[in-house]
Amino acid sequence: MIDERAQYQLMDDRALLYECEVRCYSRLLMNEHNKEALLPLSTPIHVSLERAREVLGISITALSEILGVSRPTLYYFLDGREPIENQETIYGKIRIIDTVVAMVVESRLPLPCPSLLKRRDFTGRRVVDALKEGSMKRSEISTFIAIERHFQMKGAIRLAAKGERS
Repeated sequence: MIDERAQYQLMDDRALLYECEVRCYSRLLMNEHNKEALLPLSTPIHVSLERAREVLGISITALSEILGVSRPTLYYFLDGREPIENQETIYGKIRIIDTVVAMVVESRLPLPCPSLLKRRDFTGRRVVDALKEGSMKRSEISTFIAIERHFQMKGAIRLAAKGERS
C-alpha cells in the first residue's frame, strides 16, 4: 500500500526556495512595519514566552540569546515581571516571536517544531538569527515554514519508501 504523502512531488532545493519566495512575497504585499513596538503587549510576557517554548521547543538559553538578556533575566520574565530596560527592543522581539508561533500553529506543523529554528533561507540566514536581529517579516516566516514543511514531507516520503522495501 502506497502512502498518499509519497505522491508529493519533490523539488530540488533551489526551485523550492524560489517558489517559496515568489508565493510568500506576492501573497503578503502588506505593510509589515511594526508600529506598535513601543506599546505593551496584549498578552503578558510570560504567557508569550511559555507558548514559544511549547510550540517551537526552544530552550531557555536560546530564548535568552534571542531576547538579548541573561538567563536569570529571562526567568524574571517567566515569573510574570515586565522588562525594566530595553523595553521597546524586547517588546518588538516578543511580538515577532508571537507572530512566528501563531503562524506555526496555523500551518499545522507537528509541535513542538525545534527544527524550524535551524532552517536556513536562500541567503543562509537561520530563523534564530532573524529573531536575534529582531527583523523578521511575515513573508520571511512563511518562507521558513514552507521550507520546513518541504523537508518534513521529504522525511515522510523516505520513511514510507523504507517501509515498502522491508
